Amino acid sequence: MVTFFSRAELGMQAPRSVSRNVAPTAGLTVHYGGGAQRIASVEQAVDRWLRWQAMHMSPGGLGTRNGGADIAYNFGFDDWGNVYAGRGLGVRSGANGSNEGNQTTYAACWIGGKGETPSAKALEALNWIIERARAEGGAGLGVHPHSKWRATACPGVPLRNRAADLDGRQDLPKNFGDLPVPPPPEADEDEERTYVTVGDRGADVRSWQEKLMAWNSNDPDAHKADGDFGPKTARWTTRFMNAVGLTPRNPDKPRVGPKTLEAMDKAVKEGADRFGRDHPFEFTHSAHIRRGDRGPAVQEWQEALRAWNSRALPRFGPDGDFGAETTEWTRRFMVAAALVPSSPDNPVVGPRTREAMGRALAGTAPAPSSGFDLGPYPGRLLRQPPILKGDDVARFQRAINAWRPGTLEEDGAYGPKSEQACRTFQGEAGARVDGVVGPVTWRVLRRRVR
Repeated sequence: MVTFFSRAELGMQAPRSVSRNVAPTAGLTVHYGGGAQRIASVEQAVDRWLRWQAMHMSPGGLGTRNGGADIAYNFGFDDWGNVYAGRGLGVRSGANGSNEGNQTTYAACWIGGKGETPSAKALEALNWIIERARAEGGAGLGVHPHSKWRATACPGVPLRNRAADLDGRQDLPKNFGDLPVPPPPEADEDEERTYVTVGDRGADVRSWQEKLMAWNSNDPDAHKADGDFGPKTARWTTRFMNAVGLTPRNPDKPRVGPKTLEAMDKAVKEGADRFGRDHPFEFTHSAHIRRGDRGPAVQEWQEALRAWNSRALPRFGPDGDFGAETTEWTRRFMVAAALVPSSPDNPVVGPRTREAMGRALAGTAPAPSSGFDLGPYPGRLLRQPPILKGDDVARFQRAINAWRPGTLEEDGAYGPKSEQACRTFQGEAGARVDGVVGPVTWRVLRRRVR
C-alpha cells in the first residue's frame, strides 16, 4: 500500500514561483539522491526531503544565483512505500539536466543513493507515481533514467534497469522483488584522504562528534559520539561549517578536514557554545528591531530563533537581515510564547520578546528521561474524523502524557481531544498547527519526550 504525503503534511516551504511550461509527452525521469543516503527510517527520509528543498531554494541552488523556485523534483519516494509531494503534476521540473528533459518529462527521486538498492516498496511507490502522472498529469508512456538527459551515474544501476523495464509499457509490471545490486563504488585512489565524511566509521569520527557536542550541547540526542558518520552527524557538521563561515562542497556530505578541525578548535576555545546546558543564551543587544533592520542585533535574534527551532529560517539563516522570513518566524515564536505582537505583519523584538526567548531556550535543555521512546513513525497520518484506532494512536497519547501529564486518556482512539492535544503541542513546538500527526510532528514529539 502506498501512502502519499502532501506538501502541507510535510511542512514544506511554499514555492517562490510555478512554471506550467511543461508538456510531459516523454513521460517521467527517475533520479536518486546522489551519494549513499543511509536512510534508516521514514523520519530520516522526510528530513532529507525537506533539506533538499531548502538546499535547492538557497542561494546558488539549482545553478541559480538566488536559489531555485522550489525543490527540483515533482515527486519523491522512499523505501517504505511513501510518496512525497514536490512540484506536483502540471509543473515543470528543475531536475532533469536539460531543457528537453524538463520540458517533456516529470522528475521522481528515490530517497536513496549510490551503492544502495531500492526496496520492493520503493518500486511499488514508483509505479504509483508513474500511473498517477499518466492518468492525471498527461504523461506519456516513457520512463527514463536521469542519465538519458545528461552525463551522470544517476539513478544508479538498479533504477536504470527498472526504468528500462517500465519504459513504454502500458501495463506496468508488478514484480517488486529484489533488483540486482550494483558493485560497490571504487575507492578514489588518486586523492589522499585527509578528512572524514558520511559513511566513515572509527576513532576519528568519534573524536569529531565529541567536538560537535562540545561546540553545541543544546541537543545532545541529535549528535551522539557513536563513531558512525551518518545523516545526523552530517547535518550538525554542515550547521557548524555554516556558523563559522566555511562552505561545504556538498551540504549532505560535508568533509571534515584540517581547516574544519582548526575552526572547531578555535570555536570551542573561544566559548562558542552559547546554547549549551551550562551556558544559557545571553543577549548582548537590547535595541528594538523589526522588519527592514540589519546588523548584529538582528543576527543575534536569528541565532536565537534557530536555537529555539532548528527548522527556523531555512532559506537565509542568520544573515543579519530582518526580512520576510525572519518576520514570519518571529511571529511564530511570539504566538508560541503567548505574546501579542503590535502588528502581526511587523512584529517588534524588544526586551519582553528577548526575555521570553531566554525562558524558552532555558527550557530546551534535555529534561529527565520519561523512560518512554515513541519509536519510529508508524507510516499513517493520525487525524479525525473518522476516529482512528490503533496502537500508534495509543503510543501518541502516551507520548503526549509524557510531555504534559494527564492530558489524554490512553484509549487508542484519535478523537477531538487527541486532535486538540496535537494542536497544542504543535503550537508550542513551533511546528505547523493542523491537528494532524504526520512524520514531522511525530519526530519532534519523539525527541521531546525520550
